[in-house]
Amino acid sequence: MSAADQQHKNTDVTADKTVLSTRSASAVRAYLGQITERFEAAHRRALQAQAIKDYEAAEAERREIAGDFWLAEEELAQFGLMLVRLAFQHHPNTLRLWLTEALRPELEEIADAQANLEARTCR
Repeated sequence: MSAADQQHKNTDVTADKTVLSTRSASAVRAYLGQITERFEAAHRRALQAQAIKDYEAAEAERREIAGDFWLAEEELAQFGLMLVRLAFQHHPNTLRLWLTEALRPELEEIADAQANLEARTCR
């Protein structure tokens, strides 16, 4: 393959990555926009529900609104898990460091409990 052909191939790969990156960014923006809209719609409903005079109707509306918020939170949690998966794929060592630091208190308790059990069984 000539140098010109190699350069053209490299340019095509870079262009393909840029297109994919742009599409991915657009998809992420759209998804976050949908989640934001769910939260905003639930918030608007909550504000409107304050004006309902009938107690039972107001309670039914509040339960539905709670379900709307739950769904928006679920979608946001799924998005967060996707980000963690991507971080694990692209930056596994950084993710491990952060998770280790975040879980250190729990891991230390487990390590202490295991050491106590081992000490008891060795006696």
